[in-house]
Amino acid sequence: MTPITAYYFNIITPGMFLANIIAVPIVFLIMILGSSFIFIASFNIFFWPAAIAGKFLDIIIITFINIMKILSFFPLSYLRTAKPSSVNMLLYYLALTLALVLFYKKKWHAKKIFASFILAAIPLFIWNDFLASRPMDKTRLTFFDVGHADACLIETNKNHVVLIDAGGGGLEDSYDAGRYVIAPYLWQRGIRYIDCIIMTHAHEDHIGGFLYILENFKIGMVVDGGLNTREEYDIIYGKISDIIEKHRIKRIFVEESDILEIPYDLKFLFFNPSKDGQSYGTANNDSIVTKLITINDNSALFTADAGTRAMENMLKYGSLLNADVLKVPHHGGKAGDKNIVEEFFKKIGFKKAVVSKARNKKFSKEIINSFNKNTALYSTGESGAIVLEETENNNTFEIKNWR
Repeated sequence: MTPITAYYFNIITPGMFLANIIAVPIVFLIMILGSSFIFIASFNIFFWPAAIAGKFLDIIIITFINIMKILSFFPLSYLRTAKPSSVNMLLYYLALTLALVLFYKKKWHAKKIFASFILAAIPLFIWNDFLASRPMDKTRLTFFDVGHADACLIETNKNHVVLIDAGGGGLEDSYDAGRYVIAPYLWQRGIRYIDCIIMTHAHEDHIGGFLYILENFKIGMVVDGGLNTREEYDIIYGKISDIIEKHRIKRIFVEESDILEIPYDLKFLFFNPSKDGQSYGTANNDSIVTKLITINDNSALFTADAGTRAMENMLKYGSLLNADVLKVPHHGGKAGDKNIVEEFFKKIGFKKAVVSKARNKKFSKEIINSFNKNTALYSTGESGAIVLEETENNNTFEIKNWR
């Protein structure tokens, strides 16, 4: 089962043998008692014995669940791994088949067979993780398909990883993009450490997924705009703050004109939120707006949900706003004054635009009409995840097939 759990859930369970030694007898007892309970309960005259048997069965099941929970906290109870390749899975099952044949023909002692099989299987998974975790050849931007939400992963050929927003999650009725979209991709890539996460603003569709990411990955730094202006999202923002404090993760607050560098690799210029904690009154306009500059001077501007009040203030930065790629603000929806949007887009001068939106949501006319006619527009709602990677000659970003 190990390759199957690794393939579908990115998990291997070294502690499964100990767990099975405990679990199998208890499950057998539960099955016997359950069958007896059903049989006794079918006779009305045995109501009280059935009730007692049912209560006893309930206690055993609860105890069993608690034991399994305790075992899950043991070292090596499970390990995250990249999805194994077809070749690795084939080699694993060939090794298992050979071990069983040798045991059946009594060629080897059982202990020797078990040890040999383990020694053969472990390198397969280590090699699989090694292949998955190799650095990118070029800097890559992956805009995840997280519905009407935002999440973009930046990976570099120097093995640095930055996550800007993490989609939705954290509310009872919200889809957890951190758990079901971003984390599986990171495990598949062999990524366990994220150098920096950037929370653009405190809306559930941008930061909800961070709840899962912060608890399941090692994080080097959290970048926060610090302006939380919507009370209904205080719960998620507060939980994130608690996790950051619990794990003692470095946290910095940024404002316009700040610069963040990952030495010899990436640089981030910040154009929003405004200086000295001055709020525009909405979380959207208080979003972090940042420009990524790679070591090859290729660039992408991430605008989160910034509206025209923020755009108008950022116009003063002129050519500094210029970027090869634009992450379109507010999921391609209405942003405000059409003239300001057009002027803002003209300053950026982008050739490629990415919209992170749900399939059933339409683009705002003011956004579409503000694009240059030569702009290449990509939408996660129509195409799924969008991957942009630096070209061979390192002079821009180009669209890549999802892989």
